Amino acid sequence: MMNQLSEKSNKTDPPLEFQLPGRREFQVLGILWAEHPLSVQQVRDRLSAEIPLAYTTVMTILDQLYRKRLVHRNRAGRAYRYRPAHERDFVCRSLVAGFVADFFDSDPQRVRTLLAELDGRPSATVEAPPRPPAAAPHSSPPDPAPSCNADETDPGWGDDDAFLL
Repeated sequence: MMNQLSEKSNKTDPPLEFQLPGRREFQVLGILWAEHPLSVQQVRDRLSAEIPLAYTTVMTILDQLYRKRLVHRNRAGRAYRYRPAHERDFVCRSLVAGFVADFFDSDPQRVRTLLAELDGRPSATVEAPPRPPAAAPHSSPPDPAPSCNADETDPGWGDDDAFLL
């Protein structure tokens, strides 16, 4: 048992890659972005006005955020103090890029059209930024779509794709 505890305490913070947060996790991140580092009890106190949660529930949410590599934690006595691992804008951009990829086939124009319709404007009034010209057809299969790790200077990327980075 003692060896297991010492092994856990020697672990360092995980690398920068992360998994996207759920709704409740994002609420907890919002508290940490506003003020950090915070203990479980401090996060719970700030949540209690909005969402009354048990201490163990908040502790589980913070542990999930840590496992998803969205927060760092440091021991302070017997407890941990948590701080965000990434800036709010970076996490929000990643959430939006994932949403657009999953639900709109990575086509921001489809999102613009839907948002315009929800706003009461006819979709014809939504102008998309100019796209790079399409490549001439050829017999070999097309190149795969660029990943989020692609270089911004890649000529295949348009201004409207910048949010994916």
